[in-house]
Amino acid sequence: MSKTDKIKAIGASNRSVTLIVAGAVVVLALLCMLPLYMQNRINSLYETAHGLQVEIAFLKHDALALELKINQLSSLEKLSKFADSVGLGLNGLPQKVMPLGGVQ
Repeated sequence: MSKTDKIKAIGASNRSVTLIVAGAVVVLALLCMLPLYMQNRINSLYETAHGLQVEIAFLKHDALALELKINQLSSLEKLSKFADSVGLGLNGLPQKVMPLGGVQ
């Protein structure tokens, strides 16, 4: 082997070793950052889940409040009071709307 071939072989091996070391450093840096990224991602997902749970709780509360309002409005006592206020008289005698016997 000539002196020139030995120099080329040494240069090629130095370059390949440098590339391997640089690649290993990059891979190690990425592996060290991966747990931090995963932790941040999980925290953001938990924050989103908590926000949705709060919104669900408010919506359930609103639905229960509306159901209670419907039950109160449809109760017989409330209907009776409403009928008395507009003159329907649910518990009274029926009133004639149109007199019998034709036109007066």
